[in-house]
Amino acid sequence: MLNKRLETFVIKRAVAYFLLLSIIFALIVENRWIFILGFAVGTMFSIVRFLLYAFASKVTSDIIKLKNRSKKVISINYVIFILHQFLILFLLYFSYKYDIYLFAGVVAGTLMVAFVIMINVITEFLGITKNHFFI
Repeated sequence: MLNKRLETFVIKRAVAYFLLLSIIFALIVENRWIFILGFAVGTMFSIVRFLLYAFASKVTSDIIKLKNRSKKVISINYVIFILHQFLILFLLYFSYKYDIYLFAGVVAGTLMVAFVIMINVITEFLGITKNHFFI
């Protein structure tokens, strides 16, 4: 179950990495403004998706604690997950149809929250940070 502290941590890190990587990409990518636009859209979509998953996880865990294990709630979580997958698919498809740099930016932005969580897990494992989110 996710908590508010983890959600704010991930969002702050995602925004910080977005700003840092936007500066780096602006220096090295040929068609920089389209790439950064796609990167911003992908990052916002990734953060919103993370928050919706956190909310769905919280609702599901609250219902399970109440001993009211409704199959309808679990089905709603599956529907939300599949809806997000189709939204990612459409976002990637239309960005690819428009421009390859936009597509690359959307892909990089979509993976931003996963990148933040991966970096945090690695630093926790190596003992560099002591956040204790994933223990």
